[in-house]
Amino acid sequence: MAALAIVAGAASHHLLKVPPSPAPASRESVTPAFPGRGVVPDAAEAPGAALDRHEQLASAIDRALAARDPAQRETAFVHLLPELLQDRPSMLRELFARQAPGESRDALRDELARQWIVLDDLAASAWIEALAREDRTPATQVAMRALSARSPERALAFARRFDWGFDDGSLEHLVQIWAAEHPEAAAHWIDAQPHDAWSDRLRARIEQVRRTQVSGV
Repeated sequence: MAALAIVAGAASHHLLKVPPSPAPASRESVTPAFPGRGVVPDAAEAPGAALDRHEQLASAIDRALAARDPAQRETAFVHLLPELLQDRPSMLRELFARQAPGESRDALRDELARQWIVLDDLAASAWIEALAREDRTPATQVAMRALSARSPERALAFARRFDWGFDDGSLEHLVQIWAAEHPEAAAHWIDAQPHDAWSDRLRARIEQVRRTQVSGV
């Protein structure tokens, strides 16, 4: 782990050369939203310095994508992307839009969907919804997996918005696992849903799990 930290620190320094300066006093009591925040030194606090820092973060991520070096890209995604996503998500939207089609662009799309949907599902959903079909489908899949691991309720709300998950059975599988592991939470959620074709399919799967648990079969 120590060796990994040294490598990550060295790589992030290579990605973004920002002269170190003391953090403002007001930041000392603020817990960073992401563990990787603070790996890159803060730019000098002066008019326009914050914007310059965000531009440097975006440029560093862009360079990492262009380099096609897995270690450099991973450092950018772990340590740089979260800070820019929290402070200036519009820059990441623009950065993605500028990428040429290919593996690097797909990697940025997937990582942006994975991290953003957890941070702000409304903003991320709006971005995913505006993507072209060839990007929207994989971004939706990545976002669903990220949400499912944290909150089935949020994942299901997201799936309903995009009408996603019934074609391959993944949505019914999600509620089946949820109902088996947390039956009360799943029952409370489905009882609050309106009776329509979408929710009734999931209701049937939850009821199936309930009957199995009662019968012990």
